[in-house]
Amino acid sequence: MAEEKESSGGGFGDAFFIIGIIILLFFVWVATGGPNKAISSGGFTISSPKPLSTGEARGTGALLNFRAPRVLPRVSTRSSSPTDDSDAAAVEERRRQAEADAEFSSLERSLYRGTVSISKSTSGPRKTNAQEENIRISVSRRSEESINVSGWKLVSEVTGKNAVIPFGTELPLSGIILEKEALVLDPGDTAYIISGRSPIGASFRMNICMGYFGQYQTFSPSIRNSCPLPEDELIEFSGIDLNKEGACENFVENIPRCSITPSIPPTVSASCRGFVENNINYNGCVRNHQQDEKFFDNEWRIYLGRSGELWKQDREVIRLYDEVGKLVDQISY
Repeated sequence: MAEEKESSGGGFGDAFFIIGIIILLFFVWVATGGPNKAISSGGFTISSPKPLSTGEARGTGALLNFRAPRVLPRVSTRSSSPTDDSDAAAVEERRRQAEADAEFSSLERSLYRGTVSISKSTSGPRKTNAQEENIRISVSRRSEESINVSGWKLVSEVTGKNAVIPFGTELPLSGIILEKEALVLDPGDTAYIISGRSPIGASFRMNICMGYFGQYQTFSPSIRNSCPLPEDELIEFSGIDLNKEGACENFVENIPRCSITPSIPPTVSASCRGFVENNINYNGCVRNHQQDEKFFDNEWRIYLGRSGELWKQDREVIRLYDEVGKLVDQISY
């Protein structure tokens, strides 16, 4: 009997020991967060490792058939070879332009700097046809003297191309070869310096009769039709009694301004025919109006006589030097 009591007491002791461990674990669980832990409110989630090569997502994403986009290696579109000739030329042109702009103020100044200037408009030099390509220079209205520009030089500081401003004639005449003379610009004058050849064979100053040349020649920039009206010429210079020559008056009134009539009707008199042939043309206009106060314009057309373009369409620096090689002005674009 004594042995049975001892055995029963040992079993109860073991039971109390296990219960004590459970209670101890419960207090440890409560102390470390207990029911506030995320594990108590949801199931376990296992994050799979990132894919090594297929780009396929795993875990919960994979259950939705989600597939991550593949990241392809970037392919460079730029050549790994050395810069080609055209790129090298462009770099060199930009370098020359920057240097020319930087040294402008340091170069020896012409006496005419500030008096003669190149227009800042870049539409003219960008033309690709030599007959249209031009640079415009102007003499200040404040200048105290007229300026001879023949012998001055225009130079591209990028390409090295250059041209000397030639001689010409202030007043050309149709069908007559005149001796060339220096081109002298007055205060307030402007000159278009055109790369191509003159349609009339010489550089010249604009006047009120120049529109007659525009009937059969092309000028760029275009010239104005500012000629005197034929009917006004008839009244002022014909000496014809228009009361008796109504047919002449009617014919002349229908001649367009700055136009040479190709044919004269037989209904007009010989005196009317003679007047039209001698006066309604360029040379007749010059003879009748050369002494007029506003006969000459303040615009010149100077031609360099080139067959091809001189100036670049971009990344260009053009300098104007006087007759002794000193810098007058420059333009860059």
